[in-house]
Amino acid sequence: MTRISHNLIWTRLSYGEGDVITLMLHNHLRRPIGGNKGAITSSVDIAPRIVYTIEVTAPCSTTLQEIGVYPDTDCFVVEVHNEIYIPNVFSLNGDGINDVFALNFGSEMQVTAMTGSIFDRWGNLVYSSDEIPFEWDGFFADKVMMPGVYAYLIRCTYLEGSVEKERVFAGDVTIVR
Repeated sequence: MTRISHNLIWTRLSYGEGDVITLMLHNHLRRPIGGNKGAITSSVDIAPRIVYTIEVTAPCSTTLQEIGVYPDTDCFVVEVHNEIYIPNVFSLNGDGINDVFALNFGSEMQVTAMTGSIFDRWGNLVYSSDEIPFEWDGFFADKVMMPGVYAYLIRCTYLEGSVEKERVFAGDVTIVR
């Protein structure tokens, strides 16, 4: 299973009669945009008085978001930053599939630094790393961790154009067998 870190960010905009708003989605993935008759594209000019559905799909997960576009009122446009994917489950069964908790990021994303920590349910640190990408094999003190829920805190520094930005991810991951 994969949780997509889309972080749909609503931005308030006002526009006047005759203005054109272009919805841009920045990612290497293909994205169907509902207002464009299901076409798979990274941008679409949106017209007033229409509700658009944005669908972003990755293995095992889909995120949908609707936006309404109305002239002469506050208008909401979606900015999608979905270059980083964080799984919410991994298995330690040795089958070669989902055996490691790892952050994955798009090929277009330039990650410059990554630091992360994993904590057990009591808040004890069981793993930390500053490697790119952040990965945890489910071991602590050379022993396999028990199935359960573990919290993570991961800081990622990356370049957006020539500007260095930072995002912090906090959540949980479940080990299953």
